[in-house]
Amino acid sequence: MKLPATRFASELKKAGRLLNQGQFLTLFEKSVRRAARAPWKKLSASQLLDQLQASGPVALFIDSYLGGGSTDYLDREVVIAQDRGVTVIRLALHGLHGGLVVTSDALKLNHQVTGSVHLLLGDERLAGSIKSLQVGTLVGFAEPVQLINSLRLLISKTSAPTTVTWHDHYLICPSHLLLDASGDYCAVPGLEACKRCISAHSVPVDVSVREGGLSVWRQACQELLEVVDEIRVFSRSSMALIRQAYGTRFDHRMTLVPHDMAYFRMSAPPARRQDLSIIAVIGRISFHKGAEVVSALAAEIRARDLSIKIRIVGTSEVRFDSRVVSVSGGYKASELPELLDDLAVSLVLMPSIWPETFSYVAHEVMAMKLPLVTLPLGAQAECAESYSRGFVASSMHAPTLLDEMLGFARSGYGECSV
Repeated sequence: MKLPATRFASELKKAGRLLNQGQFLTLFEKSVRRAARAPWKKLSASQLLDQLQASGPVALFIDSYLGGGSTDYLDREVVIAQDRGVTVIRLALHGLHGGLVVTSDALKLNHQVTGSVHLLLGDERLAGSIKSLQVGTLVGFAEPVQLINSLRLLISKTSAPTTVTWHDHYLICPSHLLLDASGDYCAVPGLEACKRCISAHSVPVDVSVREGGLSVWRQACQELLEVVDEIRVFSRSSMALIRQAYGTRFDHRMTLVPHDMAYFRMSAPPARRQDLSIIAVIGRISFHKGAEVVSALAAEIRARDLSIKIRIVGTSEVRFDSRVVSVSGGYKASELPELLDDLAVSLVLMPSIWPETFSYVAHEVMAMKLPLVTLPLGAQAECAESYSRGFVASSMHAPTLLDEMLGFARSGYGECSV
């Protein structure tokens, strides 16, 4: 299967931006990671089902390979299951070529699956082979309402324990980051407002949703969530959004299981500045991660002629004013404390404009005991609210955001000491 034109164009733009920024190593590492997962052989759905029947019960994981935290999480879950001696099968929509991929170390599978995913999920042989089922993000699958219905039918045919892990808000809205047609956080309004929004939205949806409104989507998702055993969330803010969309009907199914931060270690907290002179922004900065917030903040700093610099420790998909903003390039988590120590930053700003479901970056910042500023939404704000050195800005509006950060610095960053 060839890479769909829209996805190819998106990947090409990202590669071009990294090249323009001179981030050759980052582009190389991303290419190697993608290529390592690219399957070269094909397997029909029927052949896969025959192998599953012969293998005995399996732990089945279904997700989209989007990279980032959701993919890393499922990678770890797969390793945990394998360490327990369980035969693991992973079905994933592969972003590199747009096809469904099956991987299994135990069965020596790394193949592109041909045929309909809906027919595969609806086959009795698959239901009979499952020892456990975990569903991650489903963003990107074709005909998503049909996929959600197929998953519901599969779960109804098995007595195996089933879990949905809440890495985004796709089971609330096809705009899985809860950004409306204007690109703003929607805050999950009523269905009438959602219907107007989805009809104007660029996000791909089924014709039934485009014509019938978000109630069609919400009904399919609700019926899926009603048959799973566990809805695993990673923050209280995600629990609140689920309640906002569905009321309290799923409270007995929701479990709060924050991500394990054991991977993040450092010898000592990074050095930092007391004045507001260097603002760090960490990670891969794209539109939904707050690129426009950073750009507007840089313009405000220039307009006031302030000697404040913004250092992006990571990569960016957009160009910024180089007089204020610099981009360091990709990094490993183990390198982050040293990178920030070298910069001696004043604070870390998380400009993400979507309600994150956990926020590894926020937890890393707290572990490093650095001042943290977030926008007022999601797990990132939940972290800042509970952190003595945290501050939740009232607005992403650049003048207000800058004023509030300056005030935060004058206050000594909450309970911070130099």
